Amino acid sequence: MTPEAITLSDITLNAPDAFALARFYAVITQGEAHGTSARARVTGPGGQIGFQQVADPPISRSGSLSDNAHYVS
Repeated sequence: MTPEAITLSDITLNAPDAFALARFYAVITQGEAHGTSARARVTGPGGQIGFQQVADPPISRSGSLSDNAHYVS
């Protein structure tokens, strides 16, 4: 049995304001931002990026931000 290839199809980033971050990414990727401050998405010819509102992103014991991206394959 041959294993299937895994393809990354979506990524979601945490942000205090999902739509504000989506607008930023839309400018730098030449995509279009859609959504609200709670959930937003940037779509463009090369794919899409999702954003979700998280008021206080978790901080790891080392002091760095952790768990700020979620990947879907």
